[in-house]
Amino acid sequence: MTRRLLLSYLGLAVLILLILEVPLATLAQRFERQLATNQAEKDASGLVALVGQSLDDSKKVQLQATVASYEEHTGGEVVLVAASGAVLASSSSEAHHDWQGEWHPLVEKALSGQTVSVFTEDEDAAFAVAAVPVVVDGHDAAAVVLGAPAALTERRIHQIWLALALIAAGAVLVAVLAGVVLARSLALPLGRLEATVDRFARGNLASRAAEEAGPAEIRSLARQFNHMAAQLDELIEGQKRFVADASHQLRSPLTALRLRLENLGATADPASQDSIAAVGGEVQRLSRLVDGLLALSRAGQEVIAPVPVDVAAVMAERSEAWSALAAEKDLRLELQDDRPGGWRRPLQPGDLEQILDNLLANAVEVSPPGATIVMALRRTGRGAVEVHVTDEGPGLAEEDRRRAFDRFWQAPSRPSGHSGLGLAVVRQLSHRNGLEVELRAVAPHGLDAVVLLPAPR
Repeated sequence: MTRRLLLSYLGLAVLILLILEVPLATLAQRFERQLATNQAEKDASGLVALVGQSLDDSKKVQLQATVASYEEHTGGEVVLVAASGAVLASSSSEAHHDWQGEWHPLVEKALSGQTVSVFTEDEDAAFAVAAVPVVVDGHDAAAVVLGAPAALTERRIHQIWLALALIAAGAVLVAVLAGVVLARSLALPLGRLEATVDRFARGNLASRAAEEAGPAEIRSLARQFNHMAAQLDELIEGQKRFVADASHQLRSPLTALRLRLENLGATADPASQDSIAAVGGEVQRLSRLVDGLLALSRAGQEVIAPVPVDVAAVMAERSEAWSALAAEKDLRLELQDDRPGGWRRPLQPGDLEQILDNLLANAVEVSPPGATIVMALRRTGRGAVEVHVTDEGPGLAEEDRRRAFDRFWQAPSRPSGHSGLGLAVVRQLSHRNGLEVELRAVAPHGLDAVVLLPAPR
């Protein structure tokens, strides 16, 4: 943002300078050249006064001396041309050549009674050229054409352009410095506000923006954000407290109810055993639902500083912990590790364990006896790794795989008595650690739960 603001401010300053200085320099150049041509006309008129009535052949030597003296003292070129087109006097051969070429139109105008002047360049040299008629007895008898060197004029013009360029450079430098100050005064408060919003979005609900820095609009935006953040924090904290308190309060009576049912089942007659077992199953389902809600509320707690976690070691630990239950259900739990290196990732303490426990619980539940559950660690491109938990259960259709992470959702083919919160907990824990989780179909049947751990920064 700072660069865009600076470039736009600098572009506007350069545009204003071009609009102001280019016309000013052009006018100054025109003015200097006009001064040079006016001086050439004045010198030519002076020569006309010197020539006067001396246009006959007897005065030809005197005319030649006059024009030669002018070139000697000024470096200019002079040609005196009669009305017949004959050259009466010429300061040099170059002057004689010029009047036949570039100066010829000026001579014709002067012989017709007009005084004309132009600014021209000849052989990389600038000249102010003036043509003045010589009037004798009311008739245009001749014309004086004078070409005065204008090197000083061109030097002054170059100095004017250089001075204006230096002024423009100084103005651009001032504009850059002012633009940097202005851009930073806008970008820094916005950058701090963006960092605060990012921390808030990552779960740090205590993040608040500074309300004293920056322009009034940014301060107002910071106040509005802080007000919104406070309200959201209060709502989320209230929801988490309610879920946690309700879960804690429900666990004790549910435990007591389950114990009473077990005691009642031990002494009940066989006709009542099925009903008591059904009620016990519903109590267990309710207990799992309460545990899932409690885990979900804890997953939404404020994010703490991540710590380096050895992913392979955690997987090995959870594989050993679940092996007994898998063996009890006649399942085989297999651990695969490519060992490509770089298995440490910064994660919230305990989150990866909860993710794997929920995925393994689902895999154990849906796998038929004799099936194999594979927990694999594989490397992908760009330094990322994937954790796979693959089962040989019935699998899920594509639409069901998209909905599987919704809270309380259960697959139609799944037996009843489950909370439907396990994958919701997995997704929430994954998101707060910057991980991605998805379900993939396995041929001929089964499901592959994949957790993608991006490359470490």
